Formats: sequence, structure tokens, C-alpha cells
Amino acid sequence: MSLLLPPTVEQTGYLLRVRCYSVDGLPKMNSALNGSPCDPYVAVEFGGLVMKTKHGKGQKWDWNEELSIPVMEPVMASTIKISVYDWDRIGKDNLIGTFQVEYNDVKQAALASGGAAALELDASSPTSGGGSGGGGGATKDHMVRWFNLYGAPRGRQRGKQAKKMNAGSLPGSFNRGRVLLGFHVSRFDNPKKNNAACTPLTPSTGAPQLIKYAVQFDVYEGSEIPESQRTCFGDWLVGWDLLSFVSFTLLTRVLCVC
Repeated sequence: MSLLLPPTVEQTGYLLRVRCYSVDGLPKMNSALNGSPCDPYVAVEFGGLVMKTKHGKGQKWDWNEELSIPVMEPVMASTIKISVYDWDRIGKDNLIGTFQVEYNDVKQAALASGGAAALELDASSPTSGGGSGGGGGATKDHMVRWFNLYGAPRGRQRGKQAKKMNAGSLPGSFNRGRVLLGFHVSRFDNPKKNNAACTPLTPSTGAPQLIKYAVQFDVYEGSEIPESQRTCFGDWLVGWDLLSFVSFTLLTRVLCVC
């Protein structure tokens, strides 16, 4: 029983599972002398716990890991903080980007996908491998999507403003990659802190099926695009700063000729 809640408030245990599938389009964080240009990992903070995946190698990486966090409702705060870091062997890890997901939104997605039965009691224990098969991921995601990472522009990573943009406390003006995550929440008897775990996903779960789309649109005018941030191919122009709000490489037809 929580000392912060009156004894008349009924508490219910749940287990939040965050499936970390992959990351793509991350910025180059390390020099060539350090080997890998980026060593990414995901950190999930909720309910006073911080869970982390193993760190990968490269600006594109597949984790296929599940982070399990025990939850006792009613929760004091419903915001799930998710951060992507670049791991460093020596010194402090560098923050790439941060965003937030609401726990209540995950529960609403569960109810929308299967009603109250979607939140039925989960008998599997994350500390023993997350259910049958010896790994996590025995249940389907209630919510899965790509999350874009935003932060300070390239070459402008120093200073308080840049740190705040990367941390999400100020709106980021530059795309710094994206991460594919899945969420699942279900009833769990008597959750404890030692139920928190990082486990590999079972092969039967696998990554979500991805569908690719081609996006085409016209940009009619641009101004004050730095010379170093643009490339001209005849009357085609790529303005990386101008188009950094999405993590796609776009060629945009413009009216003016470089």
C-alpha cells in the first residue's frame, strides 16, 4: 500500500511493455577514430524507474528488445519519457533526442484494439523471460509506430539552447532520426521493482510489418538557406535544413534556378 494514497483507494497492478524494434536516420555522433559513428540505445523512464536497451552500433540499428516496467494504478504521473542516447565508453553519454508518450493513451489503444479483454491478467513474468519461448513479446502490441526525434541543428550542438532542444524542453528545429516502438499494457498481480527487465523478443513476435510510401510535394519558395546546406542539380534543390522536419530524403521541385 502506498503511503501517499488513502487506504480507501483501491490499487491495481499492471505491466507496461515497451518493445524497442529499431532506429533509423540518426546523426553521426562520433568521429571515424572512435569506430562506429553512433552507438544508440533507448532509455524509458516511468514510475520512478529507468530501463535501458543494450547499445547498438551505427546510425541504423535493430534492437528487438522489450523493456518491462511494473505499474501500480492509480499512477501519480502518466507521462512516459523516452530518450535515445549515444553510448560512450569514456565520459557522459550524449543525448540524441527525447519525446513523451502518455500511459493513458496506451491503455486507451488497448481498449480500442480488444476491449477490456485486451487488459486481461498477464501471467508471464518478465524476469523469467516474458512468457513461453524464453523471451519477451508473447503478446501483440496495443500501439506501434515510428516516433521522430527532434533537436538542435547539425553543427549547432553547443550551448544551453541546443541542450534544451535535444532534451525536448524546447521545440527541436532539426530531425535527428526516428525510432520504432511498440507498447503493450496488461494486468499484473502484485508488481514489484524486480519485475522490471530487459529481454529479447521472441522470433514469433518479430518486428512490425512496414509499408513504404512515396511522398511528393512542391516547394515554391525558400529563403536564407545556407550555401553549405544545399546542393543543386539543375533546377532541383535539396535544402536539408528546410526539409529536416521529416526523416526522408526529398528532392523538391522549385521555381527558381540555382
